[in-house]
Amino acid sequence: MDEDLDSFTLSICRLGGENGSDFACAFLKVFLNKDSSKTPTFKEITYIRLLKKDLSNSCSATFGLLEELSQYDFLEEFKNFANSDNTELAKFPLIYEFTKFRIWSIIVHQQKLERLFNCYDIKVYPNMDTQLQESRIQLACSDSRVQDISQEIL
Repeated sequence: MDEDLDSFTLSICRLGGENGSDFACAFLKVFLNKDSSKTPTFKEITYIRLLKKDLSNSCSATFGLLEELSQYDFLEEFKNFANSDNTELAKFPLIYEFTKFRIWSIIVHQQKLERLFNCYDIKVYPNMDTQLQESRIQLACSDSRVQDISQEIL
C-alpha cells in the first residue's frame, strides 16, 4: 500500500501499516498544523504531499480520526505515536482500538472486493490450449452454476 493513492479513504489505511507513525506525523501537520519533534522522513514528506492533494481534491473523510483527536487523551497518545520510533500499535491502546475498528475493516473489505474481481479477471494466454483455458475458468469459479465452458463462451 505504499504507492500513490488518489483518495483519502485509502490513504487513512496507512495509519495501521508499518509506517503508521510517519503517517500520524503527516496527519498532524496537515490537519492540525502541528510539527513533529523529529526530522521528517521521506515517507512523512510523501504522506504530507498526498494528504494535501486529497484536501485540494475535497477528499477529507477521516473516518472519525479528527473527532477522536479532539479528545485530549487520544491527541496526546497520537502525538506520542507520531514522535515514536516504535510502530507497535499495541503499545498505544487508544490508537490501536481506533485502527482495529475503523481502519482495518476498510482494508479487509478492500481485499474482499479485490478477490471478487480477481476471480473474474482470468488471464488467458495465446499459447494456452482450449482445454487448459476452460479448466482455469472452472477452477476460478467456485459457483456450481458454471457447467459447460466452451471456446464459443471464451
